[in-house]
Amino acid sequence: MEGYVLGPVRAEGADGGRVFGRSKAAALFALLMTSPGYRCTRKEIAEVLWEGDGNAGGRVDRAISDLRKQLGREIVPQGRSGYCVLRVPEGGSDLHRLRAGMARAAGLSPAEQFE
Repeated sequence: MEGYVLGPVRAEGADGGRVFGRSKAAALFALLMTSPGYRCTRKEIAEVLWEGDGNAGGRVDRAISDLRKQLGREIVPQGRSGYCVLRVPEGGSDLHRLRAGMARAAGLSPAEQFE
């Protein structure tokens, strides 16, 4: 899987499935990528993607299903915990690579950081 959230949101699964642009699946991908532990409750998803709609449960299920269909069950596993989880391989997104680069740079001298 390869994902991008630091610009236009898009992700491609191992089998060639894609999410991008303004789709709810892409919005869900971005939400999960930027959430602690890459997970959110179904209630949190509904609040962010369908603000103010108390009956969004079916739409949340549909967005999760669409994301799973495009990225695969390894990336979006099915669970009954009330959470939606994203399993992103190490280095599988631009956000991972940015955070890893920042962690590496933190231990360098200013001159090494510049290089």
